[in-house]
Parts: sequence; structure tokens; C-alpha cells
Amino acid sequence: MTQSDTTSSEHLTSTSKKTVNWRWRIISLLIAGTLIVFMLWIVDWGSFWDVLQRLSPLSLITAFGVYVLLNLFRTFRYIALLDKPLPVNRVFPIGLYHNFLVRLLPFKLGEFAYILLMQRRLNVPIKEGVSSLFGSRLLELLVIILVAAVSLLLSGDVIPNQGVLAWILVLFCVIGGITGFYFSGALLRLSIRVARSLFELPIIETISQKLDSLATELDRLHHPSIFAQGLLWSCFTYTCAFSVNWILLYAIGVRPEFTTLVLLISLGMFATAFPFNISGFGAVELSFAFGFVQLLGMELGEATSIGLMLNGYGLICAGISGLLGYVAVQLRKPLTAEN
Repeated sequence: MTQSDTTSSEHLTSTSKKTVNWRWRIISLLIAGTLIVFMLWIVDWGSFWDVLQRLSPLSLITAFGVYVLLNLFRTFRYIALLDKPLPVNRVFPIGLYHNFLVRLLPFKLGEFAYILLMQRRLNVPIKEGVSSLFGSRLLELLVIILVAAVSLLLSGDVIPNQGVLAWILVLFCVIGGITGFYFSGALLRLSIRVARSLFELPIIETISQKLDSLATELDRLHHPSIFAQGLLWSCFTYTCAFSVNWILLYAIGVRPEFTTLVLLISLGMFATAFPFNISGFGAVELSFAFGFVQLLGMELGEATSIGLMLNGYGLICAGISGLLGYVAVQLRKPLTAEN
């Protein structure tokens, strides 16, 4: 193959990737827009204004304070996963600003802010920034899934008698989930090798290359100290995220059993990871609404109005704290080797 042929091939590959990315974004935007329109169509606006009136200033202030604490714990997790002695007062504002951009921008584009700011402000290599961010998101998702699974098992809906078998399943779920996640890099590589040996197809090779990169990122968590610290701080972040929603629901008079409450809030938290959303609108409200309707027997319009309140207040908290984080980032000079 000549140099001209190679250049032409690389250009076609690059063009093809850009086309796929744009198609993916258009599809994501259409799905997100559809969810938002559907949410706005079914929401009961009368119930929504009633919900807002039931919120007390104390509940709003308390929820905001816990939200800021949530981002502080995320900061500790970033530092733990980076395994570097970075100053908390420099990472914390970056985390606040990054969190706001993630909530604001579609297609998860705000995630790049953390990587770039850590590199430009704190000299953290891009590769390490990507690894710490990716590990942070995976640990957060792991805790949400584990807590929801445990609550489901203990609620009696899956195992009515809630006897010894329920606790055995809980232990299996927790230990198995954490162990599987800890060895996820090795397990993913094993799956890739099996797939390559069974299916000799171009698409399998393309997917395998992507998964190889993912497995490399997962290997960063295969360190007992880093993994334990990351998991610990993820438990704290989940507790804070749960508490913010709990405070708001308690303020408006929604007070179900604790296991049911955990399932409800976990559904909404899980929806924030849904890639087809703009500021979470649509996906988060409908996820909360599904839980309220199925678990509490609410009317769909009322349930959606409560979901809209929860997601909307989360965005307000992200906006206020993100603005403070942006100002703090701009007021501090980039960290250099000398200082």
C-alpha cells in the first residue's frame, strides 16, 4: 500500500467516525427531546405548584448544604483514585464547576471540563484524569445498584418472608458485586478473548478494541487501597445524594417505608447516568414518576410533578455551587511544580 493510499484510508476512517458521532448525537438529542416533551405533557402543573408551596426555607437550605457536602466527598474520591497528594481546596472548586457543566450540557460533554481543568490547573496528566473520572462514575453506579438491590431484597417484594435466605442473597449481592467490580478488568479481557475465539467478525474486533481500552481504565481500580478508598467515599456520596432527595420528599409529606424510599430515590439517581438527556430533564422525572406510581400508587401527573421538583432543585443547587466553584477556580493561579 502506498503512502497516498494510507493517507486516504486514514481520512476515510476519520470521516466515518465523525459521521457516526454526529448521528449518535442527533439520535440522543431526539430521544432526549421526546422524553422532555412527554414529561411536560403528562405533568400535573397544579400539583407541581402545590409541591413547591410545601417546601420550607429550612428544607431548601438544608438540602443545599448536603448537596455541597456531596461534592466535597466526590472531591475526596477523585484524590483517592488519582493517588496524589493534591490540595482539597484546589480540587473542590473544580469538582463543583465540573458537576454543574455535567448537569447543564447534553451528551455528557461537561465531563471533559474535569479532565481539562485538572490538567491545566493541577498538572494532572490527561490519562490519569480520564481514569479517575471513569473510576469515580463506575463506583458511584456500583453503589447505587448494590443499595437498590439490597433494598429490593429486604423489602419483601422479592422474598415475602424476609428470612435467612434474604440475608444470604444480600451478602451474595454485596460481596459478589464488589468482588466482580474489583476484578472487572480481568473479567472483561477474558470475555474479549472468548468473543474473538468464537466469532471472527470485523465488528467483534472493533468492539474488542474499545473494550480493551475500557479494561485498561478498570485496571486502575485493581489496587486494594485505591479501590477501598474510592468505594468508601462513594458510600458517602450516595448517602448525601439520597439525603438531599429524602429531605425534599419529607418536606412535601412523602414519607414511605425506608426500603421503599431507598428504591424510589435509587431509581432517580440511576436515571442521571442515562446518556439520552439534557440536564436530566425527562429521564429523571419519568424515572421518579415510575417509582411513585408503582410503589406508592400515585397518579402519573402528580408523580411526575414531584420528579420535576426533585430534578429541578438539583439543577439549581448545581448552578449555585458551580458558579461559586468557577469563581474560585478563576481566582487561583494554576498549580506549578514550584508551588
